[in-house]
Amino acid sequence: MKVWITAMAGLVLFVGLAIYIQNQIQTTSDRFDHEIAKLSVIVDYQQWDSALKKLTVFQQKWGRVKPFWAMLIIHREMDSIDEALVRTVKAIQTKNYSETQMELGSLEHYIQHIPERERFNWVNIL
Repeated sequence: MKVWITAMAGLVLFVGLAIYIQNQIQTTSDRFDHEIAKLSVIVDYQQWDSALKKLTVFQQKWGRVKPFWAMLIIHREMDSIDEALVRTVKAIQTKNYSETQMELGSLEHYIQHIPERERFNWVNIL
């Protein structure tokens, strides 16, 4: 009986932790998406200095979240975000509107893709 109770407690703990982690990843991803949307509006008005400052703040936030996500997700996904950030910085520095919007779109896609990929559902299990 003790083994069964211990196993059930472990399962409940595992599922609870998984739900909490998924929620944290989704919340963080949503916040980053919101930041990218604000950055896109700044770029629409071609306020390049403000955009670069906003992107620098975004990079700092990403730097704080990255170690937590590194324990939970595939590193290739994080590398894609890092690469998109570097390309976005360069596009903003060169004041290239089209390139900046394309890179912001890529960045948004990568950030939205991570919670979908890590979500516990039949598609990801099978």
